[in-house]
Amino acid sequence: MTDKKPDEHEIDNHSRRSIYNMMQKLQEQVRSNIPAMITQRSLSSFTLAEEEPSSQAHEQVLVVVYPQDPFVGEPEVRRMSVNDIRSGLVNGRVKIEDSRGVVAVPDENGNYMYLPGTPEFDQVNAFYYTTFTLRMYERYAKRSIPWAFAASRIRIDPHVGNNANAFYDEQNQLLGFHTFTYEDRELSTAQSADIVSHEAAHAILDGIRDLYNESFGLGTRAFHESFSDITTVLVALHDDSLIRRLLKWTNGNLRMTTFVSEVAERLVQLVKEGDGYLSEHTLYLRNAFNQFKAKPFDELPFTPLDPLELCRQEHSYSRLFSGAFYDILVGIYERIKDEGVAEYIALYKARDLIGQLLMMAVEAGPVGEMTFDDIARTFLSMDDVLYQGQNNEIIKHVFAERGILSESDADAHIDYVHNLPVLRLPSSINSWLASAQFLENEVLPALGINAIDELTPLSTHRNADGNVFMTYFSSRNIRLQGEQYGKFAGTRVDILGGLTLMFDADDRLRNVCYRPVTDEDIRQIRILTAEMIQLGTVVDHLFVSSLDALRQQMPQGLFIMDSLPGKLHEEAYKLVKYPVIFDVIPEKTADFEDYLNKWSEKSRS
Repeated sequence: MTDKKPDEHEIDNHSRRSIYNMMQKLQEQVRSNIPAMITQRSLSSFTLAEEEPSSQAHEQVLVVVYPQDPFVGEPEVRRMSVNDIRSGLVNGRVKIEDSRGVVAVPDENGNYMYLPGTPEFDQVNAFYYTTFTLRMYERYAKRSIPWAFAASRIRIDPHVGNNANAFYDEQNQLLGFHTFTYEDRELSTAQSADIVSHEAAHAILDGIRDLYNESFGLGTRAFHESFSDITTVLVALHDDSLIRRLLKWTNGNLRMTTFVSEVAERLVQLVKEGDGYLSEHTLYLRNAFNQFKAKPFDELPFTPLDPLELCRQEHSYSRLFSGAFYDILVGIYERIKDEGVAEYIALYKARDLIGQLLMMAVEAGPVGEMTFDDIARTFLSMDDVLYQGQNNEIIKHVFAERGILSESDADAHIDYVHNLPVLRLPSSINSWLASAQFLENEVLPALGINAIDELTPLSTHRNADGNVFMTYFSSRNIRLQGEQYGKFAGTRVDILGGLTLMFDADDRLRNVCYRPVTDEDIRQIRILTAEMIQLGTVVDHLFVSSLDALRQQMPQGLFIMDSLPGKLHEEAYKLVKYPVIFDVIPEKTADFEDYLNKWSEKSRS
């Protein structure tokens, strides 16, 4: 009897499985040594050449999308630069790759005039708002913003699966949007400007501060969500109809108590009169409308109990900073309006002022672990650099009212920034080595910093205004010990800190953000990782796709073998952040109306 010879199909399947297992192992090994990975990437991340803002073409293409105004149920025609939309829905930074295999093509005039109910509409909508969000932030940053991965384009799949979910996947360089069924209708998360801009913002922030996405800390994870929620506000405020509607409804008073009562009342009427899309539409905007105040970490429950209370889950806690951002926006709007500027123009000006302030605060802010008070300080510093401190009193008041940063601490920070030592940026810094020497020989002695953990150069860039941002990172390795970590006891975790220096166009030092890893960071991360493990959100392998990961309760941690040779067995295992940020779709517009009413009632009590 002769042995059965395997056919070519079996050999091919075996080969593919072997290749996949090899690639998965390599990916996990790469992620196991984060400090070494960061250092390798940073070796080519230094330039002082001025970057020009992204070029804007004069020729335009027409597209049909759902408007940024979330209270409008009909699609509208918008314009895109011909440089930002090419055949196949691709440009220099964004590319559509639809799992359904359909590709939107332009009509005879080069326009994309698809209507809802077609996969092509979902593609155009996701492509338009991802590109819009990126270009908005590049305008505020005065430079091209890179992705966190070594590719020029991020891919978008508007029909990646069938869950009420959307995600940013750094590992696969992907924004994924799901479809789901609601009352016998198929809805796509790619149809929502809110959801698309929220996910795009995760990718944009990861490109600027990629170490945030390596952290288990509450501050960094919550700021990622807050930044994305804030983005939906800024994108929505680029819609002329929304600005006019809100000013009309509130009679120009955008203060929280007035806003929630007036908008909630109008929503009741709109939902009753509107079509199915309006009543089913989901909103991230709600996360900016609150009156939360900071609480000590140990007073926060891990899981949400009440939507009007904060907890240690990042989506919940992020609302504290989002609410503060909204209050600052309103304060700046009122300041501009009080100078005699029309309400309509004042809101436009306030939007762009705070948008640039946000972007500069991120660029000048912490490199790794952080809390909201760290980013609050850089808000104050960058207002000083950009606007000569004319918004400092507004910013100080809001952060103090929210319990994020006391006015005395804010004053101390402003005094520190105003009395920085005279330190000039040498023109010779054009490499990793030069940056390291500048740090050792001039920066640390001048600032009196005695770094506990070694600082390693990360990146340097100069924007179109001539401002320079130099970053250095540090790392601390801890072990998770105790029965609360279950089978993951003994695992090691890297915790990252760093230093950011900001120089103006005259190469004069204007801001310093030294944020090392603290004992409190370590304590909180030990608690948070234990809770993640107990909830089953730590896994021991990368999934083939983000869709598979969704089926495993949206993992937050990845347990892997350290790739460094010579490690003892008990030191060989590490816990790293899972490289996908998952976002559960928020409530429908009708629920948003109920949420606003609850805040209105709470503010009166």
